[in-house]
Amino acid sequence: MADYFSDWLEDLPSAAYYSAAPFQQGAGTMFGTAPAAQRYFEGQFGNVQRQYMGDIGRQLRQGESPSLTFTQFLKDYPWTQRYTGAGRPGAGVSQFAPPIRRMY
Repeated sequence: MADYFSDWLEDLPSAAYYSAAPFQQGAGTMFGTAPAAQRYFEGQFGNVQRQYMGDIGRQLRQGESPSLTFTQFLKDYPWTQRYTGAGRPGAGVSQFAPPIRRMY
């Protein structure tokens, strides 16, 4: 019975993604009820899926049969590192860089 539901998650990657760790509710979960983290990851589905497809492509290029499932990829995904490494918008811009001015 468990394989039946696992197959559904593989056939519906968005269902697997939006039921993964950062979208779990409750204080005992990875991000608790932090709405900022959930908003961040809501916009990351395409990026995460592309990273998974890149891993599959690397396996194929090495002559291996792809064995990584999307649900396993999501279980091993470094959610906390991705969120904390994201920084705030504009981070990484030197504080000494002059602002960009546009002449219209």
